[in-house]
Amino acid sequence: IETELRTLIQRRRLEDHGLLTVWDPELSYMLSPALVAYEHTKLTGQALGNDDFADAIKRHVPKGHCFKGFPTCFPHLQPTRMITALLRAELSADVIATAGDHVRHA
Repeated sequence: IETELRTLIQRRRLEDHGLLTVWDPELSYMLSPALVAYEHTKLTGQALGNDDFADAIKRHVPKGHCFKGFPTCFPHLQPTRMITALLRAELSADVIATAGDHVRHA
């Protein structure tokens, strides 16, 4: 699913905005604990601390740059429906369309 969704994101960025997509495996690795914490909170109602996550992101993002991200989940396993929903939502559409010299996705 992840591979298909990445391909769809790359295609949308290129076709809709003329943007190439660079994937950052280190950023992806750093986001994993935050996603686990988010899912845990959704399931149990108990928030896990994300201080380590915030510190890691601050160290990873170059000075003068910003981090854009959002947690999301889908009640299905269909990447084409996922990308449609992501492009309809303002926040995720903005992240997908982000342009710049050093934009990285995870």
